[in-house]
Amino acid sequence: MLAHDFGKPSTTSRAEKRGQLRWISPGHETAGGPLTETFLHRIGSPNDTVEYVRPLVVNHMVQHSGQIEYSDTSVRRLARRLAPASIDELCLVMRADHDGRPPIHSPETLKRIDALQQKAQELALASTAPKPLMLGRHLLALGLKPGPRFKLLLDEAFEAQLEGVISDEVSGVNWLKKYLQK
Repeated sequence: MLAHDFGKPSTTSRAEKRGQLRWISPGHETAGGPLTETFLHRIGSPNDTVEYVRPLVVNHMVQHSGQIEYSDTSVRRLARRLAPASIDELCLVMRADHDGRPPIHSPETLKRIDALQQKAQELALASTAPKPLMLGRHLLALGLKPGPRFKLLLDEAFEAQLEGVISDEVSGVNWLKKYLQK
């Protein structure tokens, strides 16, 4: 992806890394988000393209977080951050970034990318973000009246879903009942 390293000019410096003086660009992915957005708008890209590309740029270094095993929660949250793009598409960008730097080849990096993609497939999140299981109809069924509180309750329920506390409609309704008793 053309825009993935737009943040490097503003974040690159020479520093010691693993005992050697190297060029490093910590935080370039985050810095690249606004630059990518500006660039895409300047060339006339539609807003939905910008919304699609920006999260891929901002998250394209997630495989370097140091973890080989990704938790269910971290993958759910990543899939949510990427939407409308997907983890499969992010893995494609990460592999292209890796393969575009010969002669550097990192089996560890590729292993982390594969692990992320596998975990996303296990959770059925490889090509889509998690959708909230608890909806307004569930709150109505519990006897609540529509109002501003609905959004707060549904947001809390979705957070519980991302954390893995809610996994289906039944556990979601049970969670809501307990939450409302507090």
